[in-house]
Amino acid sequence: MKRVLILNLGCDDPLFLIDFGLECIEYCLMNKIKLDYVINMRGIFNIESFTEKSYLLQQGKLHNNEIYINTFFPHATLNGEIESVVKKCLMHNEYDLILSIGYHKFLKNLFTKSRLSAPLVIVDMHMLGDVKSFLPDNNQETSKLFKSNPIQIISCFQNYSTFYKRYGIPLNRIKWVNYCCNYKFYKPLPQFPESNYIFCGGNHLRDHELLMQTVEENELFFIKNKIIIKLFAPKPPINLKKNEVLIYAGFVEYKILIEALKNSRFMILPLKDVAKKANGLTMLGLALALGKAVIVTKNKATSTHIIDGFNGLFVEPGNSDDLFKKVKHLIENPDKIKYLGENARKSGEKDMSFDYLIKIIFETNWKEKIIVLN
Repeated sequence: MKRVLILNLGCDDPLFLIDFGLECIEYCLMNKIKLDYVINMRGIFNIESFTEKSYLLQQGKLHNNEIYINTFFPHATLNGEIESVVKKCLMHNEYDLILSIGYHKFLKNLFTKSRLSAPLVIVDMHMLGDVKSFLPDNNQETSKLFKSNPIQIISCFQNYSTFYKRYGIPLNRIKWVNYCCNYKFYKPLPQFPESNYIFCGGNHLRDHELLMQTVEENELFFIKNKIIIKLFAPKPPINLKKNEVLIYAGFVEYKILIEALKNSRFMILPLKDVAKKANGLTMLGLALALGKAVIVTKNKATSTHIIDGFNGLFVEPGNSDDLFKKVKHLIENPDKIKYLGENARKSGEKDMSFDYLIKIIFETNWKEKIIVLN
């Protein structure tokens, strides 16, 4: 691969957008791949808090590569400046790959008048976020778009195959991977088996009712062992009763959330069993990267990440007795917390890291892999 164009134009997960984009830049520089990089940060001002490369990125001073940087505020539009920059790139350069981090309506403009001359690979790590703005108005046109253009989607949500088909996206143009995060950023820390709290976080299809039931049925055990459960979510559960064990910790900034997870004894991830959803993967991925022991509801999505008893413990959906049994086991066996945490990190490094995902993107010959109709 000699030259690539990276379009980082926005997605529902700004942390992933920024961090993954920078890791792609680093890979290109290390492997002497010529790079044109277009970014829209959508009013994100604290990029410097995530990486030391941010100042170089903002100033466009990354070695001798041509880096196009466009920073827009929330009230600005992408029509005009960004479009002219990308058109200039496509007009003057021949690319082996066009990489888009997330979907964006601007991508439509790339194939309205002519077919793509280079493969377009779209990284979807946030549950089809913004996909409607990228696709044509009907499934027939979507099917035609993929048949006549070398477009490939990389997605970590195989349970969402029904939704991709619903939008008319052919499944043979989707490569399934695990949910990935930056293992360089999330450094594993020593385990905290003596921490006085258990972490529980997130809001997408969480089974907080199961958690509340488990606490209510076994409150004396938690009090005797001086253990509380901190629940981080946008809103407290509707039926949350005031007690000494389950504490609603609020909806906090990302840094605070990560620190809370780091310093906890272990994590509980109670999920609703919805067959065609991929709930819990983001938080589960972070816990694995941090080397944190996890107790998680077993479903199709979590089963792709967890080996029961090796890098986490499964709980049967809706089973409060099973959840308490696993929590009690870890509280009474701190060595098991350490064992699960160490294996969590090791298993994640293999096929859940940015390095793993980036190798797939840049070391695949997409021109040969994607077959289009003439």
